[in-house]
Amino acid sequence: MALLALTAAVVEGGRSGLGAPLPLALLVVFAVAAAALVLVERRGRRPLLDRALLAEPAFAGSLGVGLLINLAYYGAVFVIGLWFQEQARYGALATGFAIVPITAATLAGTWFGGRVTRGRGPRRSMLIGLPAGAAGLAVLIGRVPYAVLIPALCSAASGSR
Repeated sequence: MALLALTAAVVEGGRSGLGAPLPLALLVVFAVAAAALVLVERRGRRPLLDRALLAEPAFAGSLGVGLLINLAYYGAVFVIGLWFQEQARYGALATGFAIVPITAATLAGTWFGGRVTRGRGPRRSMLIGLPAGAAGLAVLIGRVPYAVLIPALCSAASGSR
């Protein structure tokens, strides 16, 4: 509920402004739902995430890095889809086909990253994946043609896994 309310608030806020009544109400719903989740999880016998794991620096660091790279990557995919429709004037179907390579790279990166992690541990996959993901996302800062955009997003996709 919390993530749904936050997403709806951001989307609606982009349309009508974050100060409009609906986005503000959605942000309140987000805050209440997030607080309720934290309270329920703290008091539960079997929480979704064992708090002892967060005390381990390697786990907490990996979790933080994973959060940041996924926010950047999926945010970019979301914005790229909007860009194809709003700026490049692609229809929904053409936009879907335009981002198929990104989806394929995500699948391949997930498979490859899993194999590297199982065989060599998480450190090696992070040392390979994070620079690849960062390089792909860095290319998106400027205006780039499709022939550059897709390889950059594929690099970001494979690196985010």
